[in-house]
Amino acid sequence: MNSPFEKRVCLTICICQLTAVLSCVSIVYLTVAVYVPSYRLLNSGFTADTVMCTTVSNRTVNCEGENSIPAWSSCGEWCLSKSSGTCTQISVDVRVNGTNILLEDCESEEVIWCDGIDPKKKSFECIMGDCAGLNGLFNCTVAASSVSATEAAHGSRCRDLTDVLACNLTSLDPEVHCNTKKACLKLEGLYQCREGHCSRVRPPFKCEKKCTGIKTG
Repeated sequence: MNSPFEKRVCLTICICQLTAVLSCVSIVYLTVAVYVPSYRLLNSGFTADTVMCTTVSNRTVNCEGENSIPAWSSCGEWCLSKSSGTCTQISVDVRVNGTNILLEDCESEEVIWCDGIDPKKKSFECIMGDCAGLNGLFNCTVAASSVSATEAAHGSRCRDLTDVLACNLTSLDPEVHCNTKKACLKLEGLYQCREGHCSRVRPPFKCEKKCTGIKTG
């Protein structure tokens, strides 16, 4: 019959063996599923600068590829087993924002003008009485008046977004009538206005930039 000391030794050996097995499995799994993908991502050359992407092709391919070699590594991402089935491959042309492009061999040409926010366009200052006749969608912030920078001259400054955004508005706050200079000094957020009667747009709301029907591929 085993003594208590021998039992403790056997239990310690079993725990050590179990720990060793679990550690080996964890190392193998983390290497394949975490370390290797992370290393490839960190060394892939991604930059934080925003770019413009134009879709060139969108196709569905067999993950196994030729000679059982994956056609694209992302087909088997995070998988330890053999990849199977199909996956979608999207190829794009990438260019930096503001890059000049040269168009060649174009079959047709269509000119579309998109309205945007003009930095030189006047913003409406409620403290100056500009908000009495607002019509459309406006983004308002509280700021100092362009005439005076004193604390008493702080008020709402609204920028017209009517030509920029198309919004699906679901809920509005009660109207505020901006018929006087002091009536709308604290407008903050997105407002829908009609003849100077402005209602704050409650979230959630969905807005999309206009001029969305341009085909690039």
